[in-house]
Amino acid sequence: MKEKLRLNNRGFAISAILYTMLILVVLLMFLVISIISNRRATLNKLTETVRDKINGEVVGTPAPPVLLYDKIKEGAQDDTGIDFKKASSETNGKGTYVMHSTAASTNPIYYYRGDIHNNFVLFAGFCWQIVRTTDKGGIKLIYVSNGDTCKYDKSSFISTKTKYSAYKNTYKYTSSTVKTTVENWYNSNIKNKPVASKVENTTWCNDTISSSNTRTPNVNNCTTAVTAYVGLPTYDEMILAGGVYAEKGIQRDYWLYIPQNYQISSGKYSSGTTLDNITAVGMTIDKAGSASTVYYVGSNGQIHSWDVTTTYNIRPMIVLKHDVIWLFGTGTLTDPYQIQA
Repeated sequence: MKEKLRLNNRGFAISAILYTMLILVVLLMFLVISIISNRRATLNKLTETVRDKINGEVVGTPAPPVLLYDKIKEGAQDDTGIDFKKASSETNGKGTYVMHSTAASTNPIYYYRGDIHNNFVLFAGFCWQIVRTTDKGGIKLIYVSNGDTCKYDKSSFISTKTKYSAYKNTYKYTSSTVKTTVENWYNSNIKNKPVASKVENTTWCNDTISSSNTRTPNVNNCTTAVTAYVGLPTYDEMILAGGVYAEKGIQRDYWLYIPQNYQISSGKYSSGTTLDNITAVGMTIDKAGSASTVYYVGSNGQIHSWDVTTTYNIRPMIVLKHDVIWLFGTGTLTDPYQIQA
């Protein structure tokens, strides 16, 4: 009897152990299944995150395009400290500036001043330099050379023997010889190309002002205005760039001045350097007595005015629309800005 009871107790113990082990195995299985399920959920979530990130970066919405206008204004300084009665220098303006009087405008005026070399841009098969922006957010360019390589050479002017006018009493650009010259060039080289859609029909100042080195540049208010796709630099734009009227000595260290000794590329010039008489004519008139004269950048870099019947070098200007997209390039002579065609 005792032996039978002992066997029964042993059976119960074994059964209890077996049931306990079974329960533990079941619990362990549930635990394993739970861990696997959690890991699978985590893995799925991670996979979705990675896939979303890849899709977002590779095939999703691209980053917004960068406008050339926005590249120009990067790092621009306020110009309140510049003395426009004096030439540009290391301490009187060198770099990109915002015209203080327009800083609060919808489209502030940004311009390049001084001995800088980062305002080159390729457009329509030509190299140009950026002069400034406009009150509509456009970008004013001045011609540098023919082709996709920016260089100062004999192609830096579309004409070197053009009279501003054949008549001494011409006060208006609209009745000048040079207007026909620049418009013929534009019509032959840009007008009928697809890229012409990037050029803005804009307002150009053709004011008549008195010879003075005390004038504060003003680019928004014109007494006489011309609407056209192509034009010439104004007196005020020459001043903004770094020139000064009739100052004694040589002032060639600003970007608008083009060296005429084509073998000099450093931007520094010594006395005795062979230079052409006149480097570029503008479209601002200086009325002097019964005859009129036109402002130009002289061989010494100074701004002067001279007889409209003199032959001048011609560098046309155009205005790109605000929405022109920058693709790449740093704006230097060897790495000019490239824009979307």
